[in-house]
Amino acid sequence: MRITGRVRRDLLLVALVLLPALGAVYFALAGIGDLPGVESILGTILVLDTLLGAGLYLSQGGSAENGVYDGRIDVQKVDDKTVMQMVFEDEEALMALSAKKEVRFKVNEVS
Repeated sequence: MRITGRVRRDLLLVALVLLPALGAVYFALAGIGDLPGVESILGTILVLDTLLGAGLYLSQGGSAENGVYDGRIDVQKVDDKTVMQMVFEDEEALMALSAKKEVRFKVNEVS
């Protein structure tokens, strides 16, 4: 399942900012106020953050290098100009673009 748009942005905020901040604040307050269960609470926050981050990573199809692309753009220098050509696997892939809100292309330098 691919997570996109506002849902993805909100989940990234939770995974990259809120959960780490919560863990840091609890750790700091536990040292000052002798709060209970520091290891178990921080461990739980860490596990939730890791699972959320892994889920977001996998939902985008893995890393950007190995990600899913809708096509490629071949870039070639011709005299003093740069020529870019969009290339698709087949006509079906090209026609599917109109139904998407977002597309990804791999850039390929042609010599």
